Amino acid sequence: MPVPRPVDSADCYLRGTKILTANGEVAIEDLRAGDRLITRFGGVRRLQWIGRQSFNGRFLGKTNAPVCFHAGSIADNVPSRDLYVSPAHSMVIDDYLVGACLLVNGVTISQTVTNKIVDYFHLDFGVHDCVIADGAWSESYAEQHNRHQFHNLAAFKAEFPDHRAVPQPYCLPQLGFGDAGLAPVRAQLLARVPAAAFTTDADVHLMVDGVRLDPTQRDAAGWMFDVPTGAVGVRLMSRASVPAMGGLNADERLLGICIERLIIVDGGITLTMEPGHPALGAGMHDPEVLRTARWTNGICLLPDLIFAGYGSATLLRLTVHGTTLARYLDADSEPSRIAV
Repeated sequence: MPVPRPVDSADCYLRGTKILTANGEVAIEDLRAGDRLITRFGGVRRLQWIGRQSFNGRFLGKTNAPVCFHAGSIADNVPSRDLYVSPAHSMVIDDYLVGACLLVNGVTISQTVTNKIVDYFHLDFGVHDCVIADGAWSESYAEQHNRHQFHNLAAFKAEFPDHRAVPQPYCLPQLGFGDAGLAPVRAQLLARVPAAAFTTDADVHLMVDGVRLDPTQRDAAGWMFDVPTGAVGVRLMSRASVPAMGGLNADERLLGICIERLIIVDGGITLTMEPGHPALGAGMHDPEVLRTARWTNGICLLPDLIFAGYGSATLLRLTVHGTTLARYLDADSEPSRIAV
């Protein structure tokens, strides 16, 4: 199963990536056609062309933001420094090509929104191969009727007017969603995540008018909050992890907490919202099969109607009944703790 391709983005390296050439490491933006690069299957190959793309990072969003393989996230000293690639770019792990977006765990392999200009570069040898980028084996460009995505396409057409776009075979087998080999690869990388990066604390809280509001009480049933009457834009926040990345199960969704119901009380008035209530949805996955529970993605927008229309109370008691994951990968942990 192929790796999902981000919108308008080829599989590329970020500016500053150091590529191993016959004369040592060179920043990718300083490479030129004709340079001799070290490749996995072709020995020393001459570079034919370099594809380029530039984006304003704020338009890429989270899904299309660059993926960072922190130093030592793949193996000891691999990569040798933080390596940034586009989400669908494939890394070589156990003789497989694995898309970066399939390996993000938020700690040792992270993906963060940026407002900076994102400059991507890709290396075209005329065949698909792999190069050493920041100390890690990673793919070169493969012709798959995707050259139109490069922003310097006009220069390529001028230099190679007789080029025929014939799809090139990949130099290694690819792993995608659902492939049996993906779980062992993820487990191998997960073993390199520092133990301190795992936590059982979901850190459930509210954000009200930009201010954090912690629970006033926590018991086996859930979390209780005192919320100002008439509050708008209230967000139910928590840590969130992909269970498949944390070695819990095969669920590929980003999960925060599992809500069973919301109860808000103002004196003698009680409002109960079940998981399937039509006002719920933003920041939540679809209800589970029996519609008795619903997972958030870690940032759930609560409907304003549950905090409006009450009497003279200034604070309302909101109770969130639900459960958490067995453990979370804590994105706030320090990746530099990885052994390199």
